[in-house]
Amino acid sequence: MNEIIKYRLISLIYDYVKNNRVLDQNFINSILDVVINELGLNDYVIDSEIINVQGKSRKRYLMANYDFYSRVIGVNLQVAIERLKEEARKLRLSYIETSYFIAKELAEAILHELEHAHQVKEYDRDGNNLESLIIKGAFDHKTIIRKDLLFFLMNGYSEKELLTRYKIIKRGIKYYKYNPLERLADYHALNYIKEILKELNVGDRVMLHTYYEEYKNYIRGYELQKEPTKFFLAKVGGLKDWSEIERLSKNCDLKTRLSLGLSITKDEYQELENRTRRLRRGLK
Repeated sequence: MNEIIKYRLISLIYDYVKNNRVLDQNFINSILDVVINELGLNDYVIDSEIINVQGKSRKRYLMANYDFYSRVIGVNLQVAIERLKEEARKLRLSYIETSYFIAKELAEAILHELEHAHQVKEYDRDGNNLESLIIKGAFDHKTIIRKDLLFFLMNGYSEKELLTRYKIIKRGIKYYKYNPLERLADYHALNYIKEILKELNVGDRVMLHTYYEEYKNYIRGYELQKEPTKFFLAKVGGLKDWSEIERLSKNCDLKTRLSLGLSITKDEYQELENRTRRLRRGLK
């Protein structure tokens, strides 16, 4: 974990909560600036924008998103705050807990999208460690949206081939819950948030909710698949390096396997399910 990012975000969240400041563009930009600079993402996050969605349609929008093609991070700030206030009410959080909860959830959403930008950097770096190989396999189906369609047509791709690649992209969306890119973005963003919250007096229920989020992310995809990542890569044609992934993951501990969506035992899954259920009950 990058200590500069950690302590800058601790200071930022504490300042906004202590001084009862409204979460705004400056909050978002402060997170973007420190992470982009520390992780060298200037070529991978070209811009950011606040998206204001009105009316009933806002319920369909994510709090934040990263466009792999334009390399722009969009934040639905009003949508995020309204949604998080409602969630805080359901969790029966106090006023100060609500303030920390909304700030940490918004920060987590932005960190998640920045992890996607970092994944593009890893894809371009073409590394051969375990995480890089999984990122490479998961990204193969997205290459069509990282280049202009005209480029593909001019370089020998027929309309039929383009349609095939488009169908693979749609398959990636269909099997979203098994996608290791999403699992890894959640894993790394949550690790930052957990470390940040340990330094702040955020309240037991806010911490409990964060651990519940962590275990929900761990267990996602394992309900039906022993190896969610292998299942996803098979669906999008990204199994080229699978034998090497298996070799490198042979002695990985449980936490590493969960973060990458690799094979776990029935007993390990059952313990995860039980822990997730206990955390959920604790929030009622």
